[in-house]
Amino acid sequence: MLNRFNDRPPALGQVVVIPFREKPGEFSSLSALQTTLIIKPDGWDVAYYKFCGGMLREGESFETAALRELNEETGIKGDKELLSELCRIKKRQHSPHTGRFDVVVYLAFGCDFTRLKDPLYREVGDEGEEALLASFADIVTPDYRWKIPTRSSQTASLFAQHFGFAEDAVRIFGQKETTT
Repeated sequence: MLNRFNDRPPALGQVVVIPFREKPGEFSSLSALQTTLIIKPDGWDVAYYKFCGGMLREGESFETAALRELNEETGIKGDKELLSELCRIKKRQHSPHTGRFDVVVYLAFGCDFTRLKDPLYREVGDEGEEALLASFADIVTPDYRWKIPTRSSQTASLFAQHFGFAEDAVRIFGQKETTT
């Protein structure tokens, strides 16, 4: 069986980014906000929505990778000062490599959505990702399904691990009251 990781070096780290327009203090609940999901409808047999993100490059910090991936996949620009680390987990290297690497999940507040890529105009991410603006309330609804804009008869749900990240975000950021 062909392993797509045979020719790749071991992973240095990975990031996941959940972007919001609002800055801390401008909302009382994440559920009232919108964020962006991405999907690769041609990437796998079953398509799932997920938050954007990707692998660190040599010499790159987690924060820099998060902002780079956010922009490459969605067109959204973020601010390093407004990144908030949600969690950090260990992930096992893909065979043939051994060991583990860190996956850091960020909430990115105060993002500029003015250049959000629109797949209906053939604007896609650097690896064919299609962006979708979604309500965070829908994201934390179990088994919620969104239409795939470029495939009008198809829907997709959120990747299970990313649903867990969304629940963590609500638990940590969504329950506390903030003021403007």
